[in-house]
Amino acid sequence: MASAARAQTLPQLTGLARVGQRLHVSQGPWPDNASGYRYGWKRCSYPTGNCVRIPNAASATYRVRRHDLGSRVQAVVTAILQGQPVLARSRASRRVTVRPLPSSCTGIAVAPGEDVANTVDASPAGSTFCFQPGRYQIDRTVFPKAGDRLIGQPGTILDASVDVTGWRPEGALWVANAPRTTPTLEYGGGYNGSYKYPQAPFADDVFQSDRPLVKAGVAFGGQIIGSGPTSLTAGEYFYDYDHGTIYLGADPGGERVGLVSLPDGLIHSYEPNVLVRGLTVQGSIGDGIVTGSGAGWIVFGNEVRLNHSEGVRVTNGGQVVQNYIHDNGTYGIAATGDSMHVVANEVARNNTSRYYFANGECSDAGGSKITLSTDVDLSWNWYDRNFCIGIWFDINNSGVSITHNYVDRNYENGIEYEISFSGTIQFNEVSGSPHWGILDSASPNVTICDNAVAGNGEGSVILNQGPRSDSPSTYGAHLATNVTVCRNRLGMQSGRAGAQEYGVAGSPFAGVVFSASNRFLDNHYVLADMQSRWFEWAGGPVTIEQWRATGQDTGSTFSMQ
Repeated sequence: MASAARAQTLPQLTGLARVGQRLHVSQGPWPDNASGYRYGWKRCSYPTGNCVRIPNAASATYRVRRHDLGSRVQAVVTAILQGQPVLARSRASRRVTVRPLPSSCTGIAVAPGEDVANTVDASPAGSTFCFQPGRYQIDRTVFPKAGDRLIGQPGTILDASVDVTGWRPEGALWVANAPRTTPTLEYGGGYNGSYKYPQAPFADDVFQSDRPLVKAGVAFGGQIIGSGPTSLTAGEYFYDYDHGTIYLGADPGGERVGLVSLPDGLIHSYEPNVLVRGLTVQGSIGDGIVTGSGAGWIVFGNEVRLNHSEGVRVTNGGQVVQNYIHDNGTYGIAATGDSMHVVANEVARNNTSRYYFANGECSDAGGSKITLSTDVDLSWNWYDRNFCIGIWFDINNSGVSITHNYVDRNYENGIEYEISFSGTIQFNEVSGSPHWGILDSASPNVTICDNAVAGNGEGSVILNQGPRSDSPSTYGAHLATNVTVCRNRLGMQSGRAGAQEYGVAGSPFAGVVFSASNRFLDNHYVLADMQSRWFEWAGGPVTIEQWRATGQDTGSTFSMQ
């Protein structure tokens, strides 16, 4: 009788699905009196939905962990009825996010209205600054000294932007005087004037109620660049430098409108061993938090948003941990150096400037870009809907570990490892890119294993070789060789997996990507059909049978979706 018993309703979760917060599960009403209850918790991946038990989680309350970021959490309640265990599972939570948490702090008290830059300048190195909640107007870059600790609380906002006020209707639009009439230009990397959105280099970003607005166009030098003001809709703005005005497509309704400022960045120092924790950092026309050459920084538990360039930039020994880095104009995270850790960050919707080539492709923008680095751990992050590449390692990186990340719905490739060396790409879930899920571009000695890659437009995993003699390295030539692709679950309804080359005919690069040192093995493919040419090798696209005849994936499995 007990084995047939059921909870009358599902157990219910309460609380916030955020790292560091607590979820609680109800027992759920049962048809009989239970002699006891046991509890367990599961982490459910996205998008596969596979759930695994979370170790050491056996009470009705669960403190959400950094390893849950991007997942959904489910509770399992076991009631003991007539001596028999009976299970009931809650619905899975929303996807786990990360936000600033309360922090204990003893040191120099800082309150809204104070001049933060002056307070830091006037204090000795190694000071701890305890910021109270509230909005701080930052009119001058804050330069921490060696060993300084800047600690805030939820609702502590360091804001470099200036107010745009005096909104008035003008026909169907709303207009205000612009705080400045000389444009700030940031051209982005590699564009040479070829932009899909030619207004992108105008870096004077405008946001409303701490949410980004889309720059529809600008007027400068007697020309309309992008779209004119008459086309504006809600959520868009037009900057008229010639007449010193800013137009909105809808009534701001009393909400604050800000214009980014402070081109040298908001927090910027060349000193080492600085801690920045629990702050919201926004509104810089440069970077939000930038370490310069200062080693050993810890950027922990912040929200970094609405800065035109990078949200966070670190170097040697830098740790970027458990931050929400979103809606920055170019990159969420940029880094160059050794022994860096990028762990448990939510990196979302960066490249709000929409740096795209005229053909719609993008470069030098997106979730994160790491260059010229060794011994880098990038793990347990959630890269979501960045408007270019999700995770990008480019130019002579080595000793890199990219593991346990969710990489969802980014505009370009999900993970790209380009002209770099000796990397591990493992246990990631990559989905929703219109281009490649995982791309190895002219990078040797790379392991791509145990990933779940599905729903990416151009395909799942591709090895690519071009004539890459640029950026020479002491590690060797830029060759996509000694790459192992193993034990992945690869779902494709379009695109291909395999290897390809371009522009290498008659050069030393020709044919190297088809070397026997590159191995696809023990993968499982879930395909839209079993006849199409889902793979690419020397000579072009091939069928499953032709692919296996090359010696690749001979022990792998293939099924239809």
